[in-house]
Amino acid sequence: MRIRQLVAPALVALATSACKDSASAPLALAPTTLSLVQTATTAATMAFAVADTFQARPGQISRSLVDSLMVSVRAVAIRPALTHYDSLVGDSLLGDSCLRFRHGGPFDPDSAWAHRGFGPPAPAGLDLEDWVVVEVVSGGRIDLMHLPTELADGLVIAADSIPAGSYTGVALLLDSATIWLNTPVVTPFGDSLAANTAIPVELPRMGVFVPADVTVTGGGGDVTIVFDPAVTLDAAMITPSGYVILAPAFRHRARAGF
Repeated sequence: MRIRQLVAPALVALATSACKDSASAPLALAPTTLSLVQTATTAATMAFAVADTFQARPGQISRSLVDSLMVSVRAVAIRPALTHYDSLVGDSLLGDSCLRFRHGGPFDPDSAWAHRGFGPPAPAGLDLEDWVVVEVVSGGRIDLMHLPTELADGLVIAADSIPAGSYTGVALLLDSATIWLNTPVVTPFGDSLAANTAIPVELPRMGVFVPADVTVTGGGGDVTIVFDPAVTLDAAMITPSGYVILAPAFRHRARAGF
């Protein structure tokens, strides 16, 4: 885990007072995992998928036409919650510690973080100034179409020890995506996307943000994010060059403590 420590001049006196009793105490860390699941398939949607043997419009990609959607999870970050200090300085503090995180998303395509001297180079496009990073595990290569359902335990994609406290969202940086069809799809331009072939997929360069009210207790736990294939594919766009553009639809699965 890598956390930047930034204390604003306007907070010096306030932070010193608030933290004087714990300045020498180590920051409490909790073992935390982040898992992915997909929306549960009901009997009604299964019946619809079986009956879906045609395309309602050119270029439409339904769930039943897709064998897999492979993506690489390059980075995962979780955003510390705002506290009452924000009303004074317009920024955020993590719990009751003296660590300060500025507003903004963690993934900036123009980030020069790797040249700032903050430890080993991060993946290109990763800006660690504002968020807590949870380390990606097992290489991060996953198939979004074959995740466990939200009724089951999720697939762990990141794990780390992070500061206990409140968080308000998760950010995922995904790339190197390809989609595999089991049936050719006619595009709006009169071409066809071939079946059984890796078709390039373009994803948001800035990553995907998932709102999530999460409290990481001292004992740690798991934060589970739900992927919705139907919503994602319904909004798919196909470019003249044969790329598929997707904006993955995610939401947080709330459970006790997380």
